Amino acid sequence: MDGAPPPGAGAPPPREPVPVDPPPMGPPPPTAAAAAAPPPMGPPPTRAGPPPPPPAFPPPHHHDAAASAPPHAAPAPAPAPPPARPPAPPPPPPAWRPSAVFERAPGAMTFTPIPPSSVRPGDLVATHALARQGAWRLVLDKTKHFLLTPGSSPGAGSPQWLAAKTYQIASLVKLRSHAAASEEMRALGDLDDPRYNTNADGSCATPFALRLIRADLPRLLGRMSESLDAHYALAERCSREANAAADEDEKTRWSRRRDCALHAAVNLHLGAKDHLAALARLDWLARRCASTAERAVVLSLAGRVHLHLGDVDGARMCFDAAAAAAGPDDEPRDDDDGYDYTRAQRAIDAGLLAFATKEYATGKKHFEDALRVSPRDPNAANNLAVAHVYVGDLAGGVKVLERAMTTDVTANAQKESLATNLCSMYELLAPEPVVAKRALAGWLGRVAPDDLDLTCTRL
Repeated sequence: MDGAPPPGAGAPPPREPVPVDPPPMGPPPPTAAAAAAPPPMGPPPTRAGPPPPPPAFPPPHHHDAAASAPPHAAPAPAPAPPPARPPAPPPPPPAWRPSAVFERAPGAMTFTPIPPSSVRPGDLVATHALARQGAWRLVLDKTKHFLLTPGSSPGAGSPQWLAAKTYQIASLVKLRSHAAASEEMRALGDLDDPRYNTNADGSCATPFALRLIRADLPRLLGRMSESLDAHYALAERCSREANAAADEDEKTRWSRRRDCALHAAVNLHLGAKDHLAALARLDWLARRCASTAERAVVLSLAGRVHLHLGDVDGARMCFDAAAAAAGPDDEPRDDDDGYDYTRAQRAIDAGLLAFATKEYATGKKHFEDALRVSPRDPNAANNLAVAHVYVGDLAGGVKVLERAMTTDVTANAQKESLATNLCSMYELLAPEPVVAKRALAGWLGRVAPDDLDLTCTRL
């Protein structure tokens, strides 16, 4: 403790407080805590003495811009509203993938299905309407009920009975019950039997459709040559009836029936790879066509047979003759649905000829023209899809066929060739081909007619 003064020794004497001048009038500058504090509620407490002068600046918590303006100054303009936010863009469409359209397509038909309960057995008009809608199971059920119910049929051999029998056998053929159809046909016996001469004038009441089915049944059972002979015999019978016709309408009707039988014979020749026989028959038909439009169709078919033979020059000659028979392009030939099938046929012919010379891009353009003037033509869609494949656009070919099948269900869902080609493309393009083909098969099961063979999906 050396050197430390004792208490009270050496300490400086206490200093008297020095008076301090009072601060200037006005509120003290606010501290940070005071600035952050909310204003007190209610009136401020009263103080003794004169009231303080108004503050030179507004309190920190005061945000009224008008209060800080000098006296008699115009009020500040209101702030502009913020700009409107632009609407959000629509979400991007889902990425395209094969067969996705069949998972969401409604499959709406262009006709109203006939309720089965509204068709009475024996009502042939309603039965015909069912057949046109592809409801072959209903047709078979209604005709069986009519033919087997005692008292419902006017009698075997009558025109109504024969018409119902025709619908019954046709429905069996459409449903691929070929053996059962053959048995029903065999039970009818000779279609020219006198017991069928039940028309009002005593003539034979056997429908031509029944005769045509009889000629085609051997083909369905694998007997091609027998079917070919039956078609030629039917064509010869039609020629005799046309020559003996009493008026022009009847003659035209039998001539068209003759051509129908001969076209079936041409298909049989092509199925047997007998292209020369098919060309000979088409040449015969072209020389006897009743109209230039029919002749153009036959010549176009002949040109396509020439392409099968590899005869490009012969095909070009037939296609040129078909175009000359059809008339100029600017001649209106719209059908009842507003589409120009004649112009589409000409464009398809040009596309096939381009493909034969390996001008695939040119052929694709012709097929696009055909589909534009005839959007419902399944041949135009099929050829355009194949053209996409040949130019290296497999996805484009799939889109063409999917669009054709979903935009015109009634016309294209029953075309097995479209479904077969589409499934072939799925096998090359789809990540899971079986899943894609199952989606197509499920959609076809909902919208296609009863006679569509679902094995065309290759599942």
